[in-house]
Amino acid sequence: MRHFTDQQLLTLDVLPRVTSALSILGSSFIIYQVLKNSKKREMMYHRQMFTLSCTDFIYSVVWFVGSWPSPDSGWCKANAFVGLVSGVPQAMFNASLCLYYMFTIRYKWTEHRMCRLQPLLIGFPIVWGLASAIIPLAAGMINPALNGICWVTKHPRGCSGSECIPDQSYYDLFTVVALTIPLWGAYIVALVSMFLVYVTVSKDAQNDGDDESPPGFLWFARREAGQDDSRQTRSRRMAKQAFWYFLNFFMTYVFSTAEIIVEISGGIVPFALSFFSFMFLPWQGFWNAIIYIRPRYLRNREKNPEMSCWEAIFAEDDYDHRLGARAMRSTVRGPGRRSSFFGSFFIRGGEASAIFSRKSTVVVKAAGSNPNDGQKANYAGNELDTDVGVAEMGSTKEEEKEEGVKQGGEEEEEA
Repeated sequence: MRHFTDQQLLTLDVLPRVTSALSILGSSFIIYQVLKNSKKREMMYHRQMFTLSCTDFIYSVVWFVGSWPSPDSGWCKANAFVGLVSGVPQAMFNASLCLYYMFTIRYKWTEHRMCRLQPLLIGFPIVWGLASAIIPLAAGMINPALNGICWVTKHPRGCSGSECIPDQSYYDLFTVVALTIPLWGAYIVALVSMFLVYVTVSKDAQNDGDDESPPGFLWFARREAGQDDSRQTRSRRMAKQAFWYFLNFFMTYVFSTAEIIVEISGGIVPFALSFFSFMFLPWQGFWNAIIYIRPRYLRNREKNPEMSCWEAIFAEDDYDHRLGARAMRSTVRGPGRRSSFFGSFFIRGGEASAIFSRKSTVVVKAAGSNPNDGQKANYAGNELDTDVGVAEMGSTKEEEKEEGVKQGGEEEEEA
């Protein structure tokens, strides 16, 4: 039950339009980034981000439109229908993304093997969303609710039992089976997946004698000391990317879930809870875009310390399609500095240049000891300049050969 003043209702009407507008921009950015890159369109990670961003975009548009359609018009029900098509699938796609990282980090699945799960990770949420929208529309269960926004709510308002059209039991059954259980199921799948990723990364770090193993709650927000290109450290960086996605998923639905629990228990929903629910529900696309672009931004700032923030966000190279998917670049750290979520965001160009200078000095020293070592050091130096700390998570030599053959064939066709 909710009892809000007119001023509070106005706040709940305006607030989601602000956050949904930001989400629309963020989701559009991800969609554009995937569609324009043919290599990204072939990778499971980017396909998942594309479908998740599409549902984010649609769901945010529903929130942006809000109560503008007349409650008694067909546009109001159409807006609710679109919201049902995208709402639950949005949560399922988040769980699918967590499964992707679990299979990639814990079980070292290859890209080809991950693509076999595409019907489950991408197809099933779409089918569920269509079914959960068509059924209530056909049964006449979509009606005006809070602020005149249409949703699956009892009609006439305030009815109970057989007074409702249809019977109240149908509303309760549909809400639990089609909306609540899938949402909580997605929570459980995502939570278990991230727990297994945490266990894997922590165990690998401990076996490697690394003191940077996950220390506990919010370990992924902990800063890293020193630069390490070991497989365990790179796995941890990729796991951090996964946990930021999971945190965004959690913040999107935790307040609305709390609202459902309060209403089921017969309590009065406080305004503060509805405030945060209306703010975060349509906001996910914006934060997903920040997390999605994070690996590219860090990579560009490392390779080109003088590059502006705007250029670091949009500049791409031939390795861009693998960032965040099967590779996570390390972060450059200046003297006494540690990297955080934004990595090199606050690092000054001179400090980053000094770090690369020290790497070059190490390479030169190694080259002066032995001619053969010099060749190896020169090769290592080139790797440092281009792909420092790149992790090939779950990849195999066979995949690399196939990719090389494919690129060679494309060059021959162009010739």
